[in-house]
Amino acid sequence: FITHFIMNFSSTTTALTTLINRDPPLPETYRLKAQEMLNNFQTHSAAHHATDRANLRVNVLVNVFNDALPNVVLPFLQAERWEPIAVGLTCLLDKSCVITFQGHPQHNMESNMDADKDADKDANKDAVVDAVVSCLDHSEPRVRTLAAKMLEKLFSTTSSPLPLFTKIFPTVWSGVLSNYKTVRPVPSLKTDLASPSAPTIKNVTGVALDDTSGWRNLETSLICYDNIAKGLGPSFFLPSPNPVSAYLTAENLDVLSYCARVHVNRHVRAASISLLTTLCEIAGSCKGKESEVKEGGGFFEVVLEVLKGSLSDNWSQVRMASSVLCRSYLSSIPPTFRAPSDAALIPFMSLNRFYLAEGVRLYSQETWRRMVLDGKGTLTKYLPKVIRHYVKALDEDNHVVRESAALAIGEIVEKIDEDKVEPHLVVIMEAVKAAFYDESWPVRDRACVCLSIIGKRWGVSDEVWGLIENNLKDQIWSVRENAAWGLVQCLSKRPEKLGDLVEKYRKDIGSAKEEPRRTRKDVEAQANDLERHRNQQLYSCGSLAPKLHKSANRVAGCSDCMITRPTRVWEISDGCVYLLMHLAAEECIGDDQVVELIELAIDATRHEEYVEHESLKTTILKVFNKILDTREKKVFKRHYCNLFITKVVSWCGFGGSGDGLGNLMMFE
Repeated sequence: FITHFIMNFSSTTTALTTLINRDPPLPETYRLKAQEMLNNFQTHSAAHHATDRANLRVNVLVNVFNDALPNVVLPFLQAERWEPIAVGLTCLLDKSCVITFQGHPQHNMESNMDADKDADKDANKDAVVDAVVSCLDHSEPRVRTLAAKMLEKLFSTTSSPLPLFTKIFPTVWSGVLSNYKTVRPVPSLKTDLASPSAPTIKNVTGVALDDTSGWRNLETSLICYDNIAKGLGPSFFLPSPNPVSAYLTAENLDVLSYCARVHVNRHVRAASISLLTTLCEIAGSCKGKESEVKEGGGFFEVVLEVLKGSLSDNWSQVRMASSVLCRSYLSSIPPTFRAPSDAALIPFMSLNRFYLAEGVRLYSQETWRRMVLDGKGTLTKYLPKVIRHYVKALDEDNHVVRESAALAIGEIVEKIDEDKVEPHLVVIMEAVKAAFYDESWPVRDRACVCLSIIGKRWGVSDEVWGLIENNLKDQIWSVRENAAWGLVQCLSKRPEKLGDLVEKYRKDIGSAKEEPRRTRKDVEAQANDLERHRNQQLYSCGSLAPKLHKSANRVAGCSDCMITRPTRVWEISDGCVYLLMHLAAEECIGDDQVVELIELAIDATRHEEYVEHESLKTTILKVFNKILDTREKKVFKRHYCNLFITKVVSWCGFGGSGDGLGNLMMFE
């Protein structure tokens, strides 16, 4: 089934096989040519059966491609349907095909070629170059991508790249200039937005074509530019007269900067940043040859401006590309650029160490280890700029950025010296207090941790204490637990609040007894009620729309963390149990009082006519687990063992499925 409907370009043989089996079928001419080439593979493989296995594939493909290039590959590139064109490009991308095609003196057969064969080879080369260039604006993205990859092969293996550059690059750069500001006028209500005949206007600021899918020729042209640069190397930075460096001007760099920072399409931004990364690597390879390298139109200054915008991009794809560019930039710049670069980039680099996307986070952490020798000292040096950036990020529409900012602020208030943080404490407190009202629960959670650390080191006001205490009844269990932990941490500066916490526990722990009846059957019936799920807003997983707004008047969408339902009364009891757990762990209250308070929690579990009673019991088990971690065995036996055996072991069958027994296994 897959071979009939999906083209596979992972290797030359699989590409040919899927072309033969393609449905709807291609014209018989192409299928016969593909079958002929596959047969040649088998024939040459048998003929070279005794050949050294390390060289078998190269020898086989050299002979196959030598025969097939003019008769099979070139006709494929001239086909009307996209599949043969893509297969032809896949054949050309094969390393062995390139070796034969370029005529490198790496094989014995090269010495036997006469002048006529060399002339034929040159003609084939020109035909391939023309075909590759014509594919750069093909309607099929897979063809354009393969053609762009082919350019790197051409430029990296040819013995005379400058004539090839003169022939190809103007077309590539023209594709950038003519499309980088392409827009579509705002349609009227009667206009079909999906109409393929919708007009386009070039080089005019207006409504973007699209902000998610690729921009056809523009993205491809940038990828081509990238691949050509990889093939040519330092030629971009050599002084004039040099046709390559003539394209690295201030005006052209402004175009690349626009595509990387301002362009609405994320794929275009990522492709532009990847191109700048390649140019940075080339510039880095020119170190020690500064006298031979021209300035490049203020290249490093342009890259620095790009990084200041793209390192905070809302799309993780773009932020990842920018993180790669950042490392390459810092490795390539002259020593005189390092100080201003650090001052500009440290806040962005530091924040990305906490970014939710794992690739961005881990890559940024490794860059920080490589490029920043003294992390704490560097953060202290640039602390005002870092805090301003964190506070600004804490107010971004993207909830992922806000969560990262809250984590980063937590590091500042925990690890930086108190006398360095105190001048900025008011600004930090105001920003974090605002985050307590965030509709995204991870942001509320991290904000609570931040204020708790501040409370432990500097103390908190009654207002902040109330904010943390209010999180004890949050809808999310981790928010409730961190709020309980935070209140206990704040006791180090506010010990007089201990009595209030114990009194609050006694008052609220029995709330679970008032939880309305809600059985598992009721939950299943609600989940299977079709009327509750009809006519609801749908969101694409690639859409930013449901993720990037802080307004409460909206519908939650894909990957959103918005919680708006009222707190259930059993969750109030659950928050109290977490409070007891941390009070007991920090030994803020004596063991006799802990036993008394645990008994109140166990008493609250007598009401079991709601599904979540199992979660409340699990939290109580966590209390015993924490006590075991912080008490000696004889203390546990004297104060807690009897309570555990008589009141808790009976839960081993709660839920009717052995769930309780699984939770008791933590005590083994």
